[in-house]
Parts: sequence; C-alpha cells; structure tokens
Amino acid sequence: VSSSDNSYYDGDIKFCSVPLRRWTRQHAPESYPEINLGQEIYRGLSEKSEDPRRTLIIPVNESLVKKVVRTYFEEGFVEAIKEAKNAQNASTSFISRLASCTLKVIEIANSIKLFFMPYWKSYGLESVEKFVETRDWKKSYIRYISWHPNVFKLAVAALDDSIRIYRHDISLVPVLKSWTQKHIMCMAWRPFCADELAVGCESGVLIWSIDPSLAATRPPTQIGRLIHEGHKYIISVDWHPTGELLATSSINDPSVLVWDPDQNRNHVLRRTMPPSSFIKWSPNMGYLFNATCDNVFRVWETRNFTPERWKTASGYIKSAVWAPDSSCLLFVHSNESILYRLQFTEEGLLISSSLPKQALPVADLSKVIVAEKEIGGLPQALAWDPLGHFLAVSFKDSSIVAIFTTTITKHNFNISPTSFIEGDGDEYPSFICFQNKYRDMLPNILTIGWSSGRVEFISVVNI
Repeated sequence: VSSSDNSYYDGDIKFCSVPLRRWTRQHAPESYPEINLGQEIYRGLSEKSEDPRRTLIIPVNESLVKKVVRTYFEEGFVEAIKEAKNAQNASTSFISRLASCTLKVIEIANSIKLFFMPYWKSYGLESVEKFVETRDWKKSYIRYISWHPNVFKLAVAALDDSIRIYRHDISLVPVLKSWTQKHIMCMAWRPFCADELAVGCESGVLIWSIDPSLAATRPPTQIGRLIHEGHKYIISVDWHPTGELLATSSINDPSVLVWDPDQNRNHVLRRTMPPSSFIKWSPNMGYLFNATCDNVFRVWETRNFTPERWKTASGYIKSAVWAPDSSCLLFVHSNESILYRLQFTEEGLLISSSLPKQALPVADLSKVIVAEKEIGGLPQALAWDPLGHFLAVSFKDSSIVAIFTTTITKHNFNISPTSFIEGDGDEYPSFICFQNKYRDMLPNILTIGWSSGRVEFISVVNI
C-alpha cells in the first residue's frame, strides 16, 4: 500500500487514511444535463393535488378465477392464494376457507424450516435500506443512478417510482413508469443494446425497451417482466459484459438467478445460505461476486459456476467494486471502517499455499475531524472509475465523498488519499457512480446524487 502524509502503520501493514483536503468546486463539464429531482417531484405532487380529475378511479369487475390466475402469473403462488383467501361473497366462501387453510400450512412449513435452517430467513421491504448502496433509500429523492456502458445515456430512478432518461445534448426527458414498478432498488443498462434497461423492484425484474424516437409523454414500446417464484425485492441486477445474460439477486431468496432474457429462461445458482444482497460480474467475465445479507459471500467461477466461499467475522459486505482489469476486488464491511482487497490472477484467487485465505486491508476509513467537519466513518458505497485511476467512497453518517487515487499492477495495488467533496448546505451523498468511458467523452466523470435530489457531475481529473 502506498504511503502518504496522513498514513500510519498497523503492525507490518501500512494503511492510507481518509483525505483531509477539501476539493474546490469548479465548472461542471459541458453538455451534461441539469438534474434536480427534489424540485421535479415536489412540483409534480403539487400539480397532482390541484387536479381533482387525477383522483378518479374506474372500478373493474373481475371474477375470482381471473383475479387468482392473473395474480399467480404476476406475483406467484403465495400471493394468488392470498387473493383467493380475500374473496368476500358467499359463492366463493369454500374457496376462501380452502385458501386460508393452505396459507396456514405454508406458514407452519416455513416456521419449521426456519427453526432447523435459520439461514433461510427472508427479508422484506423494511430491510431494503439496510443492504442497498443508496443512503437513506426509503426517503431519498434519488433511488438509483445508472450510466449506459456504450452511449451517453443516464437513467435516474426517483422516489415516486419513476425513471428519467437523460441523453447527450437532448433536452427531451422520457419518463418510465408502470404500476408494477414499485420501490425501485437497482437498475442496469444492457451492454451493446442502446435502449434496454433492467430494473429491480419490489415485484421482481422489469425489462424496459425504450424507443428513442418517442416523446416524453408517450410510453415506451415494450415492458417485459422476469418472474421466478419467491424472487422478489430485487436488490441487485447486473448484466454480463457481453449483454447476453442478466444476474439478479433478491433479499427474499438465497439463490442467484442468471437469466437469458431473450428466451425468458434462467439458471439457478442454488445455495442454502442467507439471502443475497448484491452481485457483480468481473469485467473479464471470469467471476461473479455474490454478497449476502449475512457474513457469508461467494466468488463464483463462471466457466462451470463453481463457488469459492468466504466468511467475515460479523456483519455483511456493504459495497464492492471490481478493478477494470479484474485483477482485484475492493470491498467494505457494514461494521468496519476498513477498505479490503481480494487479489486475483488468471488462475483464480491469489492466495499463498502457506497462509490462510484472507482479504488484505488497504485503507483506514475511520472518522476524523477537520475544521469541525467529520470526514470518514462507516462506509456506505464504493465507485471506481473505468480506467482504475480514482476511487470514490461515501459514508453512512458523513456528508462528504472521499476521493483516492489508485494504481493497479499485475500483483500489486497502490492507493493514496487526494481530497474530499462536499455538497451545498446540508446535502449529503445519496448515491455515487462513475460514467463509463467511450468515444470522445471526458474520462473520470464522478456522478453524485445528493440528498436534495440534485445530481452533480465532477471531472475528478482536476481534483
């Protein structure tokens, strides 16, 4: 680990610590959109409350059989049984009682399963904020930000369950919204496909196919849905670098699903372990990182999908990023202010045969006070630029984003603190990511979604 003025020794390992220099704000890069979802959402709510026509609801009479069948295909077996249980009229009372008994049997079976296998515990919507990389997800104006890997296209998910699409030098902003799109948790653009966006939300996985010629007020041409029993509350979606496969994970399901969306088929990476939190393909396509809601995480070798199992002392992995060359993986923990590194080679994890498997600590992110400003603490999220030169870190209780410079060699990794970035007033970072590098666009553009709903674009080359 590289040395710096504010680094220290811990035994035989030398750490770098958080940066102590404040970054001076400069002009934003040209041709980037001005985004403030806080203002847009507030304005939209005001307009909705002033228009009485928006409150009109036209009821639709639907037979119980149709309701149950529709619910089964849209939400799965258990939700369909719940729909049958809620039947009100006398002609369906037998069906309602039968459904009620079926639900009781399912509940008893689940209780027995959890008693003998507590690691099968599932999590609901109330647990999402704990595991997502978005800070204060439940109340954040910005739920997620996703850059397209091949073109200048930015998707921003908002608190009102809408997604806005921003493009280079185009003022028209399409808005994606659907009744199935509730509580957006993650998004990912399909590589080598300009207009296909995967969205993870409460109901499952949605695939938007967006016609670029559509006006902002018209809906997209197609929305698909990937359904698998029990696979809801999709906390992470990630496309294979070729765009052929889509990996998804759910805090309700210990298995990771690898989809072929074009065929609507999936391969289940089945494990008896805690539910998954997030997944990330390595850029070289050789590995799939799989964190869970507990102290277990796995690195899957993708040739035969065989896992390497790892375990932390306590807590869970909060955020992780691959090096652009897949030579290492950086990650942070839910209850430690330490940045860790896993080293890889072409043959796999670089582990000495004479030493136990271990991740190497490379940076201390502990909180320090600079001019009455708290810098560092428990980390919230990591973002690494596509060239591997800059690492951004946001924190659970700090209002800054820390920037580090990084250097990657075949068997070594160097990191040094540079500066920290503040928002305006009481803003704190809700979400951070880097824009992908392509064509003649500026490299190293850090995108910060602030708690106010404002999105800022920063060229970290000048930091």
